[in-house]
Amino acid sequence: MLEFYEFNTFNIIVVLVSTFIIYYIMSNYLGSNGSNEKNGYDKKSRSSQLSLEYLLISVIIAVCISLIVAYVMSSGDESVLTDNFWDPIKESQSV
Repeated sequence: MLEFYEFNTFNIIVVLVSTFIIYYIMSNYLGSNGSNEKNGYDKKSRSSQLSLEYLLISVIIAVCISLIVAYVMSSGDESVLTDNFWDPIKESQSV
């Protein structure tokens, strides 16, 4: 089912960048509510705290985005991402 997906540099970069962007959005916009001021926390100290819940959600969403990008790039044909990726290595070894 997931033959089109390969752990190469492109997919790793998509996952990392997506994770950081989604985590930033979630921590800044979903995490800023009015209850922080009641507990004595200011906004700056609350935004600098690491939220494990937001991090896990953003990693899951980033992996899904990476799967979608890999599938769209390959259009269901696994040879686009796998065979062509290794062709230059095979040619250079035989010479």
